Amino acid sequence: MSETVEPRRTDSSSRTDVAAAEAPKPGLELIIGSNIFRNTNGVVKIHGKEQLVFELRSEQGLLLVTIDLYSEAGVHIAHVRRNVLALNQGGQFTIDIHRAEDALPGDIPWLRLLGQHSGDPVLILLPTTAASARARRASAISSRIGEGQPS
Repeated sequence: MSETVEPRRTDSSSRTDVAAAEAPKPGLELIIGSNIFRNTNGVVKIHGKEQLVFELRSEQGLLLVTIDLYSEAGVHIAHVRRNVLALNQGGQFTIDIHRAEDALPGDIPWLRLLGQHSGDPVLILLPTTAASARARRASAISSRIGEGQPS
């Protein structure tokens, strides 16, 4: 039992790995009207049926969406499957897709579904980090205060 045990030394790279693991990761945020859903799993169900599915593929710089759209009369007019318009009755919609580039710090993927004739957005999806969400909320609160509206 004459063995001696040398103390283990920690190197600075192990601390860096822990800090990197705790860095904020992009979350999924969905805004429908005045409702905001943060850090969702990407599936929105209404009456038990998946109405909207979105996936963040950070490693590929992509945001993928699957959704069905219906007219006011309940007619199925569009189906988007992972960013591809599989059904686009009457060519009513177009999709703008932005793929994030690693070379640009802070660049995030986003997707917009636009009405072809009006050019108005029907759906806008973009991921957010906790820091950017806090900054947007702070900006919205300060603008409400500046307008004399309660926060």
